[in-house]
Amino acid sequence: MIRDPGFRVVFWLSAIVLFLPLTWPLATGRVFGYWDLGAFNIPLRYEYQNALRHGDSVLWTSNLFSGFYIHGEGQGGFFHPVHQVLYRVFPLGIGLNLEMLAGYIGGFAGMYVFLRRLRLRTEGRLFGSLLFGFSGFTLMHYDNPNLVIVFVHIPWLLAAIDVVIAANHRGAVAAGYAAVAALLASAILFGFPQGAWWSLLTGAGFAVLRASSARRWRRLVPIAFAIGTGLLIGGVQLLPTLDMAAGSIRPLVPRTFALEFSLHPLNVIQFWSPYGFVERFYEIHEPHYLREFGAYSAAILLVALPWIWVRRRSLERERLLIVRAALAFAALSLVLAFGRYGGLYPALTHLPVLGTMRAPARYVGLVQLSLIVIAAIAVDDLLAFGSGNGKISRRDVVVLCIPAALSLATTLAFNALPFARHAGLPFSSLPRAAVGTALMAAVTACMILTARRTKWGPAALVLVTAIDLGLWGVRETWRTPPQTLASLTERIPPPGPGDERNVYVLDPELPGNLATMKGYRLATGYVGLPPRTNYHISSIVSLQLSGTHYHFSLAGGKEPIPDPVARVRLLTRAEVTDSFYRDFARVDLHEAALIDRPIEPLTGPPGDAHVVVDRPGDITVDTEAPGRQLLASSERYYPGWRATVDGEETAVVAVHGDFVGCVVAPGRHRVRFWFAPRSFGMGVWTTFAGLAALFVAVAAIARFGRTSLHR
Repeated sequence: MIRDPGFRVVFWLSAIVLFLPLTWPLATGRVFGYWDLGAFNIPLRYEYQNALRHGDSVLWTSNLFSGFYIHGEGQGGFFHPVHQVLYRVFPLGIGLNLEMLAGYIGGFAGMYVFLRRLRLRTEGRLFGSLLFGFSGFTLMHYDNPNLVIVFVHIPWLLAAIDVVIAANHRGAVAAGYAAVAALLASAILFGFPQGAWWSLLTGAGFAVLRASSARRWRRLVPIAFAIGTGLLIGGVQLLPTLDMAAGSIRPLVPRTFALEFSLHPLNVIQFWSPYGFVERFYEIHEPHYLREFGAYSAAILLVALPWIWVRRRSLERERLLIVRAALAFAALSLVLAFGRYGGLYPALTHLPVLGTMRAPARYVGLVQLSLIVIAAIAVDDLLAFGSGNGKISRRDVVVLCIPAALSLATTLAFNALPFARHAGLPFSSLPRAAVGTALMAAVTACMILTARRTKWGPAALVLVTAIDLGLWGVRETWRTPPQTLASLTERIPPPGPGDERNVYVLDPELPGNLATMKGYRLATGYVGLPPRTNYHISSIVSLQLSGTHYHFSLAGGKEPIPDPVARVRLLTRAEVTDSFYRDFARVDLHEAALIDRPIEPLTGPPGDAHVVVDRPGDITVDTEAPGRQLLASSERYYPGWRATVDGEETAVVAVHGDFVGCVVAPGRHRVRFWFAPRSFGMGVWTTFAGLAALFVAVAAIARFGRTSLHR
């Protein structure tokens, strides 16, 4: 092994330089606010932190869709211990920055630990950690911190699985068992179901590989039980998410929805010519988002493959097996990333749960993960070769130059000649495309020089790779400079008094849920699992029933919604219907309601109702009525709402099918509505059961297992 201190010096300097742009917002009191950060993630965490600090329920919010099961939506990860600490202790901006940085630090450390389990030397581990910690996939998805942090669980999970299979001592097996269960539970609790599925898919494949190579098939049994335990521990998030998914519009959308954001096969050009396209990717049918279609990560991922080929007869059997498996998994993941173009992913759309997950292009993250493992093995072997007495032949040099030659040929054919651009093809200019070719050539040259025992070759390889990662990914995080939280909403005027908070926003300059941070209640919202409703969410009747007072836009100001209902009201007439949308026009929304099942007769003229407490998932109303009447609110209904009248529980009525209500008797009464869905209660008990099962299993393995385990 080359013991050149220059390698580690250049490595750590490069890692720091790559990491500093990501830490700058934390150091300056700012946040990145582009794309889903401003539209979704920051407002979501704002709601979450407010609920934590005011002692409110984190299950429900009144500020989206006029009421929404926000915990069931899943992407907030409200019950993960890390989120509980970050958003209880720190201000919103600091908590968000720490959460985002944790993903990159965790990815760096996790890959180091996994590569150590594969017995790579320190330099190989460090190099692989750099590639994964600042990979194109994680940096391109910087605006989705929950996606990043769930994705970087994967190498940690693989390392834990390896411990369970390879360990010869019962204490180590018990620790590995606990780690597998805890890591899977953590991935679920952080709140990105697609990422948890990636963890299961990758972990299962690796477990079979390691059990086969070690001839320890019986070790798959504790791994299976650990995975089951992890699913149980994640129940507090998993069951509400399954509940919300079933009650959302997702099951109703056509199968083509799951095929949105399919990676066009022409994007394989990115692997050797990353700047060959004008937008760095090719797409003709989908929205043009680089974060979804950026397949490239670093030149070394491709250049490493010829080195493996050259050294295939010299690699250890176990390493060669890992390389072959990683290549196969990368190929499978790439076909899945092709989505509608690949033939395999459409079959998954017929499966429950998986059929509702869109954006197959995100499987490119697993492609990069697989290639990073191969690249780390290649660099580890390269450094060992460069410190020995072996010689690299001219034929080997030619093989190593294949990726650079392919990049040069692509650039000359599609970027140097004008016919491609004149024909309307989205190829970039020659100078821009040449950057990718230069990087490919530079990485190839560094590998050849290292193989020929040039002293500064390894350090140069690290430096060029760091430049490559910075140009492709780190630079993308600064597409929009960081800004203060206040500046995100500075153009939004504050709401007026009372119910003027209830607005319907339709304005491209007010993306997603940003207006909630200014105190508005939105009649709609930007979420992954929009609720299923009887009236279209933006229809006039839905806006009226939700108490929405205005259409709101920055350009047009506030345009009144005609005749919105009050926050609470007493109704004296109710009609049973099997079609709310068909029959709503024949009733006065202020005096009568449509319901889906009979209730006791209503009597008397309308009484009075006023709100005493109006908190997320907890509404108290005082009523006074001359007869039995239906108390209706503008809070959206979802199964799980409960009600009491003067402390006695009563049935909740879905007013117009979409809003919360109940029947009250004559006289004065205090009515309380609160949200306590069964899926959450079952999830809590499931989590406790999982924790108990984990304790029992770990104790049993550690206490009653054999001291030495060789099978």
